[in-house]
Amino acid sequence: MTRLWFALIATCVAPAANAQTGVPAVDSAAIARAEWREAARAATPAATLPHLAHAARAWPGQPAYWSAMAMIAAQMSDTTHLLESLTRLGGLGAGAAVITDTAVVRMSTSPGVADAVRRIRSATSDLVAGRVFRTSADSTVFAEGVDADSASGRIYVASIRHHTVYAVSPDGTWRDLALYRAPRIGAVLGVRVARGGQSLWVTTVGLPQMRDYTAADSSLAALLLVRAADGTIERRWDLPDDGAPHVLGDLTVGPAGDVFMTDSRQPVLYRLRPGADSFETTRHPLFRSLQGAAATPDGRFLYVADYSHGLLRIELRTGAVVRLTDAPGTTSLGVDGLVLDRQSLIGVQNGFSPARIARFTLTPDGAGISRVDVLDRQPGVADEPTIGTLLDGGYLYVANSQWEKYDDAGQRRDGTRLAPTHLIRIPLSP
Repeated sequence: MTRLWFALIATCVAPAANAQTGVPAVDSAAIARAEWREAARAATPAATLPHLAHAARAWPGQPAYWSAMAMIAAQMSDTTHLLESLTRLGGLGAGAAVITDTAVVRMSTSPGVADAVRRIRSATSDLVAGRVFRTSADSTVFAEGVDADSASGRIYVASIRHHTVYAVSPDGTWRDLALYRAPRIGAVLGVRVARGGQSLWVTTVGLPQMRDYTAADSSLAALLLVRAADGTIERRWDLPDDGAPHVLGDLTVGPAGDVFMTDSRQPVLYRLRPGADSFETTRHPLFRSLQGAAATPDGRFLYVADYSHGLLRIELRTGAVVRLTDAPGTTSLGVDGLVLDRQSLIGVQNGFSPARIARFTLTPDGAGISRVDVLDRQPGVADEPTIGTLLDGGYLYVANSQWEKYDDAGQRRDGTRLAPTHLIRIPLSP
């Protein structure tokens, strides 16, 4: 899901900086968040800057820290810190909004700063490899999940606003499966085609951005098995009502039919084995805001994107979790949807500005990332990409979900505009 990134960092509950877990990535990120909070409390730019610098250096893959540091340094005419920040942002392929900041623009005549700004402009410029593949004139679909049935060519799109899934035929016709006919169907986020293509796995939760939301809907959180032909709910598994907020943002189906479901509000991975009546749960210090997931064909591993901690690999037999080592100068933070494509992961990296579709090539042992390539970046159309899937030798993704253009009171945010709902397809090399 697209996140209001700065707000997420500032408001998410985090361990205190001295509450060490022994997991280096978790501890470094916690230190950075603690410094970020101190920066927010500081009374002056001079008092703010050291905390921002500490945060950025402790967790250097987080563009938000470098962006804030750059803007404060520019306010103070501090060329050293400004250049450090801009150089990092250029390497990460982030910082498009920073270089339009008034103070940064003013400093752009300083030695070195102009070159750094040019590198960011180049690193964040449009890269149009994908083309609009399917469109709905409805700007309020608030699409999140998407999957495709390779046998029929049919695409399934989850709708947050309308409590449903749309089946998109090969001729481009969108058909409402009307899941909302059943009781207690909330916003629909994740959708994956079940083996055989006759059914769909769907996640549903209560969100203020869905139509006719009430406070009672906040406890809604369930996995559904849906008949693909007509939207009939074949079976339902509800999470226990534990009083905690849940956002079941995505799911994937393993080679043996296991369903894995992620929760971006609670640090939990859910597993439903074939024929089971209840979920198995996995927790780990590296779980903070879980998003997309992808199982390996041999069933040994599950790759999961954690928005705050990066790309993770879970050994399903033992439950061991490791963070993939990043390729030098890159980051795997801010990834939402995730699919496995041969020896690489393709992710919707919407924690970036501008958002992008990135390929993370894995090391031969599958425990690290050897390189990152941007496959598509076109904010004019894909301003809020979410989740994608493989289709006919290409990668298909939701380009403009638009649901976060509404606040938690269900009101449209100032300065936002809605557009027809687009799905973009990127051809992939064989």
